[in-house]
Amino acid sequence: MSPPLPMDSVASALVALADNASEEMREHLFRKAYKPGQHLFIAGDPANHLFLVLTGRIRIYMLDPEGHEVTFWHCHPGDFFGIAEIFGSVHSRRGCAACCEVSEVLHIHHFGLPQILAQSPDMAFKIMAQLSDRLRLVEGSLLDVVTSPAGRRLAQLLLRLAKDVSPECDGRYILEERYTQQEMANMIGTSRQTTSRLLADFRRRGLISIQSGRVVLERLRDMYQSV
Repeated sequence: MSPPLPMDSVASALVALADNASEEMREHLFRKAYKPGQHLFIAGDPANHLFLVLTGRIRIYMLDPEGHEVTFWHCHPGDFFGIAEIFGSVHSRRGCAACCEVSEVLHIHHFGLPQILAQSPDMAFKIMAQLSDRLRLVEGSLLDVVTSPAGRRLAQLLLRLAKDVSPECDGRYILEERYTQQEMANMIGTSRQTTSRLLADFRRRGLISIQSGRVVLERLRDMYQSV
C-alpha cells in the first residue's frame, strides 16, 4: 500500500469540510474506504460524484472493443478523478475506476458542488490544473502513436509510469502495477507480439528486468537516452 502523503491545502480544506459538515451536507460530501479490486464506478454508471483520493491508489481504465482493459493513469493522494462527466454534457461514465490497494476516497456530489466550491475556491484551480495535465498526457500519447516508432512509445510509457514511483536505494525504479503485455500494447497502440519483442530487447540491453511480474527500470538515464 502507498504510504499516506501529506495533504495539500485543498485536500485538507475539503476533509475539514467533510468532517465538520452538517447532517444535510454529509449527503453531498463524505469519506469512504475501499478494498483492493473494488470499483467506484464502471462504464455506464450515472456520474453523480466527483472524487478525491485521500489514501491509496485508484486505476482509471476503459475497455476496448475486444474487452481488453486499457489503463489511462493512476490517481494518488491529492488527485481528483471522475471530473469530465461532472462538468461535461454527458452525465454517465465512459470509463471505470478501481482500487489498486486499500484506499480512502472523498465523495463530492454534484448537487453540493457549488456550495463546496464557494467554501473552497482553490479547489476549482486544482481541478483545472489536473485536467490540463491529463489533456497534455492524452495529446502526447496521440502524437506518439502517429509519429514515434513502437520502441520509442514503449520506452516513453515506462518512463511515464515511473514518474509516480520513488527510486530504490540502488537507483532502480520498480513499477507499482503488474502490467500485462496486452495492456501495455493497448496503451501504446501496437500488438502484444510487438510489445513482447520490444520488452525482450530492453531486457537484453539491460534497460529493464522483471521482478515478481513487475517491470523494473534498471538504467533510467539510458532509457531516457533511448527515446
